[in-house]
Amino acid sequence: VGSEMCIRDRYGVLLLLLSLTLRRAFPAMHWYYPAIGNFLMLLFLFVSLYSGDFSFTFLMLSICYHLGPFLFTLLALIFLLQPLKQASKSGFIWLLVVVFLASLSNRLFIVMFVMPALAALIFFGSHKNLRRNMLKLGGGILMATAAGLLVFTLISLSGYVSIAGADWKMFNFANMANAFNVWFKQHYGFINPLDFRGVIFLLSLVSFLIMLVKSIDIIRKKVVAKNENKLFAAEDFYVLFFTAFFIIVLFMPIINGAYVGPAIIRFNIQVYYLAIFN
Repeated sequence: VGSEMCIRDRYGVLLLLLSLTLRRAFPAMHWYYPAIGNFLMLLFLFVSLYSGDFSFTFLMLSICYHLGPFLFTLLALIFLLQPLKQASKSGFIWLLVVVFLASLSNRLFIVMFVMPALAALIFFGSHKNLRRNMLKLGGGILMATAAGLLVFTLISLSGYVSIAGADWKMFNFANMANAFNVWFKQHYGFINPLDFRGVIFLLSLVSFLIMLVKSIDIIRKKVVAKNENKLFAAEDFYVLFFTAFFIIVLFMPIINGAYVGPAIIRFNIQVYYLAIFN
């Protein structure tokens, strides 16, 4: 019973944070958009029921396989969107606290949040009237991340805690082609023959392409044209963040040469959670 309650609570927290993220980015959004997102998230449960791949569903229900840094990413994004909309000292402080704890907890958070957030902030900083705030936010994120990594290193060197190494998962660029081949075969198996995993993948791809087009339009109109009359909004930041998040998180295990088997999907399945809810 306790285990079932924990699974239900984790699933509920995931849906809650996804809903809050969209509501923070798009405050005028009608309630039925998050409702549709909640409904579409059932696709991940249907994978286990109808496709026979319980591991695909289990990754969303278990906190053990990198769901934690994704929840931290959503929480950090919620706090980041607050000072973007209006000056908020408390929101900035909570952002730093979340980034510090998440960086200390799991370095995958750097890939999921820090890198996409900095990429989006760079585009925001192209406007003079936003540059100071963007430098403050970006600098704060970098310092909180560095502090988290420093504390993690000190704990590792203390000898009181044994932490498994992850060096084999990083910078194995020589295996990049093989990693892509493994990823491609796995996802091709999702769509041929088509099952619920394939539906999730194709819908996520459509979601990404829509946001990519929006990102290009934002960059073209507000960065390249430098139209000061068309100021960035939280909606623009979310679009840029989502696009960067999808690309970085999906392909990082491939670039690192770490995608050595189907189980490595646990490192980038989070792009499908955000894309499906999006």
